[in-house]
Amino acid sequence: MTYYIVQGGGIRQRKLAEEAVKFAIQQLFPRFKNYEIFIQLTKDKTDVFEEDERTYQVRVSTKQNKEDFITGIFHEFVHIDQYLRGRMHDYGYTNFQEYINHPAEVEAYARQEELLERWNTARSSVG
Repeated sequence: MTYYIVQGGGIRQRKLAEEAVKFAIQQLFPRFKNYEIFIQLTKDKTDVFEEDERTYQVRVSTKQNKEDFITGIFHEFVHIDQYLRGRMHDYGYTNFQEYINHPAEVEAYARQEELLERWNTARSSVG
């Protein structure tokens, strides 16, 4: 089964999250099928983990400005793309330096910015 669900947060945050999630899926892994993604809008932190093969839990902090909120979603969806393509390996770190220099994070930070630029271009051409 292929689907995602966004829960938590306010109505506007859920709507924005759903739009960003659709965009991320379209940009990152439009041909992949048979996955489940549960997105929880929370006051906590933003992260993702693979519950089991092709089932993912994403938390997105609502305590961010709009751009950081969207960018956080894009960042975590890059990680889902890495999982789906079998590129999320040896994801361990003991300090911030190891985290920020980990190949999965280097890619996610770079691609989140590319996605944000495409998102802003697409939204400015619509309205």
